[in-house]
Amino acid sequence: TGYSGVAHCEMFNPQTAVWKKVASLNEGRYQAGACVIEGQLMIVGGCNSWHCLHTVEAYDSKLDQWTPLPPMAIARRGVGVTVFKEKLYVVGGTDGQSSLSTVEIYDPKSQSWSFGPTLSVPRANVGVCVVDNRLYAVGGFCGKTFLDSIEYLLEDGQEWCSFAPLSRSPSNTSVTDLS
Repeated sequence: TGYSGVAHCEMFNPQTAVWKKVASLNEGRYQAGACVIEGQLMIVGGCNSWHCLHTVEAYDSKLDQWTPLPPMAIARRGVGVTVFKEKLYVVGGTDGQSSLSTVEIYDPKSQSWSFGPTLSVPRANVGVCVVDNRLYAVGGFCGKTFLDSIEYLLEDGQEWCSFAPLSRSPSNTSVTDLS
């Protein structure tokens, strides 16, 4: 812990209501994104002390092992992460200097990254989720103010569109798909 980031990991079993220690991350981190894709927990970006990370790790619960994956192009923390169309989308975040509007997409089949369409505004600490085959980016911080806006990615995955504003500006946004 301390200034190097948190590497310690635990897993909760809802059947037994018990936490157990599992393998530690290869690289300790704070403010990382997390998402499950193809049965593996992905930890994306984050920071160790003040340095943003572009590294990505995948946890295999059967092997109790973290595996480094190809890194993102841009080191970032405070990202929104979700699965959309069988790919991992890393949305916004901050590089430690500025809020980001870039989107990176990880394809687990080819184990490669590509850039997706840019958000209409930079969004650090953005909440993301998929509802009715649309990827939504909710709230966040643009670098100057907390955002009361929502945008969504069109089904073809080529362009972000604005959605109705929120009734208030959330400081930290978290969203989830309950379907």
